Amino acid sequence: MTQVNQKTVLVVDDAPANIQIVNSILKDLYKIRIATNGSKALELVKVMPLPDLILLDVVMPEMDGYEVCTRLKLDPETRDIPVIFLTGQTEVEDETKGFEVGAVDYIHKPFSPAVVKARVQTHLALRGIREQLAQQLRDIQKELETARQIQLSILPSTVPKIASLDIAARYVPMTSVAGDFYDFIVVDEEHLGVLVADVSGHDNRGNPCRPPFVTAPDKSDNVAPTRI
Repeated sequence: MTQVNQKTVLVVDDAPANIQIVNSILKDLYKIRIATNGSKALELVKVMPLPDLILLDVVMPEMDGYEVCTRLKLDPETRDIPVIFLTGQTEVEDETKGFEVGAVDYIHKPFSPAVVKARVQTHLALRGIREQLAQQLRDIQKELETARQIQLSILPSTVPKIASLDIAARYVPMTSVAGDFYDFIVVDEEHLGVLVADVSGHDNRGNPCRPPFVTAPDKSDNVAPTRI
C-alpha cells in the first residue's frame, strides 16, 4: 500500500506501553495517530483526513472509552468511523456495554500481533464495502430522479378545454419512477380522446418488463383496451 493510500488509525490509550505495542504492530501498514486520553482523542478525530478506524482503550481517567465512543456516535461527522475497544476486561457485561455504545469489536490485552492486524484489516475492509454500497445507492437514487424528471417532462402540462366539459388530471406514481403514462387527443371541438398506458410489471428502476395496455377512446362509446 502506498503512503498516499494508507489508511489512518487513531490509537487511544493512557498507558504508553500499550501505545508502543500497538504502534509497533501497525506502523508499517497504516498511518498511526496517537491520543493519550479521551479529550485529546475527540480533538484528533476531527483532524483531516479523518481516521478510518479507532482503537480505543476502555479504562481511562476522566473520560473512559464508553463516553468517548458515545460522543463519537452522536456526531454525524464521526459516527461512521468503526471503533474497536482495547481492554483487559473479559466479562460479558463489559463487552455488551461496548457494543451498545457503538463499538464494532474488541481486542483483548495482552495484545496478539496477529489478532490486532486481523481485526483492524477486517473492519477497514467492512467499512470500505459499506461506503461502496452507500455510493451505489446514491448513484441509483440519482438515476431514478433523472428518469422521474424525464417521465414528468413527457406528461401533458395542461388539460385541453372542451365546451361543457370539465377536465382534470392527477398523476401520483407509487414509486419514484412509474411505468404509466397518459395523454389527451383532441379530435375536434366536441370530441376528446384520452390515452392511458399502464405497464403491466416493471422493475425497481421503472424499466418495463411486459408490453403495456393502452386505452384510446375515440368518437365511439365502445372502445376496448388494445395491447401494443
